[in-house]
Amino acid sequence: MADTEKKSTPKKSTTAKKTTASKAETAKKTTTTKKTTASKSTVAKKPATAKKPATAKKTTTTKEDTASKVAATLEDEIQQAEQERKKKISSFHLDMNLDEEFGTYEEAKPLDKENMEFTDISSGEAVKIDDEEDFEEENAKPKETLKSSSFNPFSEDEETQEELLESGGNSLDPDAPVRLIDEEEEVVKVKRKVGNAEKKATSCLGGLLYIVCILAISCILAFIALTAIFDMLAINKSSEQIDVTIPNGATTKEIATILHDNGLISHPLIFRVFSKFTHSDGTYQSGVFTLAPKEGYQGIISSLQSMGERATVDVTIPEGLSVLEIANLLEENEVCAASEFLSELANGDFSDYEFIDDIPEIGEGTKYPHRIYRFEGYLFPDTYTFYLQCAPETVITKFFDNFKEKMDTKLRAAIKASGLTVDEAITLASIIQHEADNERDMAKVSRVFHNRLEDLSEYPHLQSDVTTEYAEKFIPNVSTENETYKAYSTYDCVGLPTGPICNPGMAAIEAAANPNSDKDIINCYYFATDLSVEPTVTYYSETYSEHMYICQKYGIGIHAS
Repeated sequence: MADTEKKSTPKKSTTAKKTTASKAETAKKTTTTKKTTASKSTVAKKPATAKKPATAKKTTTTKEDTASKVAATLEDEIQQAEQERKKKISSFHLDMNLDEEFGTYEEAKPLDKENMEFTDISSGEAVKIDDEEDFEEENAKPKETLKSSSFNPFSEDEETQEELLESGGNSLDPDAPVRLIDEEEEVVKVKRKVGNAEKKATSCLGGLLYIVCILAISCILAFIALTAIFDMLAINKSSEQIDVTIPNGATTKEIATILHDNGLISHPLIFRVFSKFTHSDGTYQSGVFTLAPKEGYQGIISSLQSMGERATVDVTIPEGLSVLEIANLLEENEVCAASEFLSELANGDFSDYEFIDDIPEIGEGTKYPHRIYRFEGYLFPDTYTFYLQCAPETVITKFFDNFKEKMDTKLRAAIKASGLTVDEAITLASIIQHEADNERDMAKVSRVFHNRLEDLSEYPHLQSDVTTEYAEKFIPNVSTENETYKAYSTYDCVGLPTGPICNPGMAAIEAAANPNSDKDIINCYYFATDLSVEPTVTYYSETYSEHMYICQKYGIGIHAS
């Protein structure tokens, strides 16, 4: 009993927060403290539990009174601390150091393990625990700082404290509950923020794509509008004249299609809109019109509206004329300008004609780099009816249509049987056209040339004077060493020249395909024509000595007096 009474009297009963009361008194003090400070308050962690009932024997009436006084004192101190805290928060003293003001659990570490003393968090004074088991139990509890507390320790209501632990509150309001931070809730918040960021990013990307699509569509529409304006006003359009035929009763849509197919306009739909806007529908005339893209929509419409009966001219193209001579003849008859005709002949696209495939390409890098005109020989001589001021393409088309008609299957088969290509046959026919003075001698002259072409090792050169004259027409004062001159001169080139030298007629072409086979002509390699008599006479020889004798006798060629 003496030992029990000795332990019941604390050294600092007025300030101590912990006594050596019995387990029953300790439990009572714990209950009182819990109502004030909850499970994690500064004081709630320290009361001892009633694990050992045996200590109840040490309790006295004096210790019970002392414990009550300590609890009351502690409650007053906590209320004062709470008022101080509210005052600081209400004055927005946000940077205050609560650890310095109210202490932390970390400050409650034992000062002296031997004397079993702890520091009081409110007064800073040492508190001694007499019971060794209580000391060890208190010391084993985890110590946390006041700052890590997740609730408001100054709430007077226990129920309010528990609500604070569950719902949280505003830390800036001294009367508001302190919000308990939950780790899972923070993860949800982070995920929600990430989701919102992703939604914003997706929304931004969608908006960006929408803007890009709008800009792309705008650019396309602007480009179409710009090209339509250029087409309507004939900006950067060609001045080339093109003949088109508008059938009787053609609608605006049909006319727009015809104009587009002939390269006069680029946008048939825009033309139809323009026609309707200008009230031109139903005013168009039928017939053949010569138009140019440079006229623009308004010019073309005016031409189609005001076109009357067009004047025509008949032009006869004699056999044996060159391309240049035909161009000048057309210009003389006001069909088209010679320069425009030659330009179209050199640059136009006439690949629709099958016989074009038989005509070799010319120019640098080809087999015929020195050929002057690719279509020389293919402007079939005949009498043609042309409109005045006709498009060059239309004129050339008339020539080619006629050539295609004359070059029928029978003639093509004969050319192939003779061992020549179409182009070689036309080239030979152009020479025959100039060498033979009349049609009855053309087949015989053809036989002489065929004999030489079949025996090039013995007679490599055709030796026809008319071939050299062709080059001299296009190259004034040409040197005999000129490559173009030598490509046409049958005294220099082997076999046929590089191309036709004129546009032969049907008789010459047929003669080239069907050389004479008479027994007195079939073995001849030379011929000479006496132009001094009427009608002219052509002599044929098998040897060079016979040929020279005839030339000297009749004064032909260099032997003429």
